[in-house]
Amino acid sequence: MSNITGRMIAFLFLTLYPQPMSKYQPFAVGELQPLFARILGPAWERLAPQLREMHNVTHMLEAGGGARIIRGSSPLARFGCWLMGFPPAGEDVPVRVHFAVREGVETWTRNFGGHRFRSRQYFASASPPAVTERFGPLRFTMTLTPDGDRLVLGLRGWSMFRVPLPLALAVRMEAYETVEDGKFLFNVRVWHPLAGPIIHYRGWLVPELH
Repeated sequence: MSNITGRMIAFLFLTLYPQPMSKYQPFAVGELQPLFARILGPAWERLAPQLREMHNVTHMLEAGGGARIIRGSSPLARFGCWLMGFPPAGEDVPVRVHFAVREGVETWTRNFGGHRFRSRQYFASASPPAVTERFGPLRFTMTLTPDGDRLVLGLRGWSMFRVPLPLALAVRMEAYETVEDGKFLFNVRVWHPLAGPIIHYRGWLVPELH
């Protein structure tokens, strides 16, 4: 078994964002609006202004902030963090996120203290509508649910090389965005029954450039 194949199999147990196979749907002419606005529909207007500002991307946005990162200590958790390229644990880690949009697809380039990773997000043709996030051959679908002052991301399914995979193999995740002290706040906690806690990162962002 090649090293690459071994990594992909291990990823079935340690992947961060699950999803079913979804087909990329570009914007139609005249349909230029933020991706999350398309997905949420009327609920978009009910989000806190800071959440709308962070996702109000139709061309480009740069945001900066900081985060606290806690990593799991089990061998599987450490392997999962290495596999995904997650940053090491730390307090007040500087964060920068660059958002760029082309034909309805958002490219997110994240930088946690010098550790970069990139993904692409687009509208998933599902009911209810959802967002598909792609990391190389892996595609994940997440629902977006406003819940009080939070926007909660829920795992719906995932696929690899466009082959749907069972959710039972995926990690468990608690992920939401909210507002705290007037700032956009993100919180992501990931764990798995076999690995225990994998990673928990929580921080804030402020938009800098549209």
